[in-house]
Amino acid sequence: MPSVKLPLGYADSPDERARLTVALERRWPGSGMQVETVCDGVAMLTARPSPAPFATSVGAPTAGWKANDANQVEQVVVANPGWHLVEWNPPRAAVAALLPQFDLVLRQRVAELLGVPDQPWLVSVRSTWAVDDVTGEGRLDTVTIDRMPPTKFDPAKQAERWQAFAAQLPVGGSAGWTVETDAWTGRVVLRWGRPPVLPATVDLVDLLPAEVAPSRWAELPIGVDPDGETVYIDLKAGPHCLIVGPTGSGKSVALLTLVTSALSRGHDLVVIDPIKGGLDFKSLKPWCSAWGVTLGDARKVLIAVYAEVTRRKGLLDKYGEVKWSDLDEPTRRRENVRPITVLIDETSSLFIPPDTSALRLLPADDPYRLEQEDQAAEKATIKLLVGKLAREARFTGVLLEVGTQRPDANILGGELRSNLTSVVQLSKPGAVPSREAITMALNAPEMVPAAVETFGLLDDGKSPGLAVMAAEGGTVRGLRVGYAPMRSIPALLEERGVEKATPWNLDDENLPEITLEDLERFADEEDESE
Repeated sequence: MPSVKLPLGYADSPDERARLTVALERRWPGSGMQVETVCDGVAMLTARPSPAPFATSVGAPTAGWKANDANQVEQVVVANPGWHLVEWNPPRAAVAALLPQFDLVLRQRVAELLGVPDQPWLVSVRSTWAVDDVTGEGRLDTVTIDRMPPTKFDPAKQAERWQAFAAQLPVGGSAGWTVETDAWTGRVVLRWGRPPVLPATVDLVDLLPAEVAPSRWAELPIGVDPDGETVYIDLKAGPHCLIVGPTGSGKSVALLTLVTSALSRGHDLVVIDPIKGGLDFKSLKPWCSAWGVTLGDARKVLIAVYAEVTRRKGLLDKYGEVKWSDLDEPTRRRENVRPITVLIDETSSLFIPPDTSALRLLPADDPYRLEQEDQAAEKATIKLLVGKLAREARFTGVLLEVGTQRPDANILGGELRSNLTSVVQLSKPGAVPSREAITMALNAPEMVPAAVETFGLLDDGKSPGLAVMAAEGGTVRGLRVGYAPMRSIPALLEERGVEKATPWNLDDENLPEITLEDLERFADEEDESE
């Protein structure tokens, strides 16, 4: 380090110079820092090179400093290589320091974050480095902010800002860093953490059991988390699930993964998808007990499902049990009781009735008017039946998997929404859902900040199938959804011995009649439950 000059007004006598030399050595042991000469109140300091910072007081002129003299003092200090003003306490005190270049950059970044870019001396920052135990290379380990001006943000918001700052550090920053705040001292420590990384793809075959596993009926694997652990939807904790994702996010893939997992665990499967005609699930049709891909068929399938719920309620009453899984295995086999997964895709669109406001202008027997009125009636019936199943079916082993692009509360709300207790929210690569959209999807507002943070941590901007899962009574988990081409699913099921289904008889004479009075009662029940 070359010699530098600093204004040290108090070092103008041999005793003061000796005292300062001792103080320098204590502050920076082994540096060899000495006061060599003093001329007109200016001390010449010399030292050997050292990586450690050095700080010393800068004396004020006899008249003292004014508060707005800081920039002038800083200009005097920075004229000496490596030195910068680090504290400013007018009228009689200031501190200059030899700052490592990296800490100087950090200090300026923090000053900008805190809104004092022209007064970086109000901030004290130091960094430490370490050798990475995986790569063997040096890396930034901690950034400590010992001193800073007060901020206007509440603690939670400021913590988010520090987390974002850590993710964008000029060297080594990532979303894996943690933030520690000492409320007593005000010190903030940003500590390195290995960033969580999801696999770019997850093969569905790795999520499935080697053979049909009915005993694991309640564990539906859907993907893998950053630790490589399989993520399951726990049907015992929450039997009905909501899958949310905009076009291109992988919602249909997630639903396909879930229902394939259900079949491999001994479930019967029902598919309801009038909006897209079941195209995303067509390869599963031979394994489906019922296939409702028109409005009329969807209504019939749901009537049949509700009839099965009613039958199972009678069986539970007969055998004195509370839920279907309490029935012993011989009874379940004899009475043909297995879990039934009911997949309903594009649910919000399915529930939206056609606009019939202008139909009154057409004759009562106009074919278009009749068609639209029939659609409105079918959709209203379907919505009521789905709501009734969500309320009553959970203990009978009839389980809903509901897919939608956007769970608008005006369409998919009320008790139906509250009964979909497990939620999987998907994201398009590089297009994380807004906080508003995530809030709409999750039942628990307290989980929203964690979901937002998890998306920010895990989105690599290119890999599809990114999701967060929030379950009743659980925590938010990030995952990559399992994937297999739809045409390969039949072979996966056959390899595991999953038997093809015997389709239900949906002829009208085999279905219970749902009257207008029944529908009105269903609607009243829904209104009361809300």
